[in-house]
Amino acid sequence: MRILLVVFLSVINMKTFAQSQMEWVRKAYVQATNSEKANDALLKELDNLTQQAPIFMAYRAACEGLQAKYVFNPYKKVMYVKQAQKLFSTAVQNSPQNIEVRFLRFSMEHNLPSFLGLSAHLQDDIQTIIINFDTEENLQIDTATRQLIGSFLLNSGRCTTSQIKVLKK
Repeated sequence: MRILLVVFLSVINMKTFAQSQMEWVRKAYVQATNSEKANDALLKELDNLTQQAPIFMAYRAACEGLQAKYVFNPYKKVMYVKQAQKLFSTAVQNSPQNIEVRFLRFSMEHNLPSFLGLSAHLQDDIQTIIINFDTEENLQIDTATRQLIGSFLLNSGRCTTSQIKVLKK
């Protein structure tokens, strides 16, 4: 009985640690979108994580894509975006229904110039996010993040009328 209690408490403690780590990553990412230094720091932290869950891989990819924002050389910009796309591909492959993973990829591709031809997943990501928004896995994402995802999609100008109706529910 004691062993079962210890195992149960260990699982709860690990879940709490993972949730606080996720909250920290989300907050750090917001800072990274406005600061090269913050982005570099978050990249280092994400590289040091022992748990390479798809969500952390997606944040790593998003930070890699943000590197393009902070360099002047067009070749390097494209290089960073392509590296980000490879990481996003793996994250999406490992967690295809996770709306936060899909949102991070969508937000990067949404902000890329269309002439680059590097925004191939926009509609697929929107559709997947809408279909899976209320699944059990995605209901565990905190309310503020879920609201951010919904409002970003609504304001992106990339949703169809029917998609907008679903998102406004």
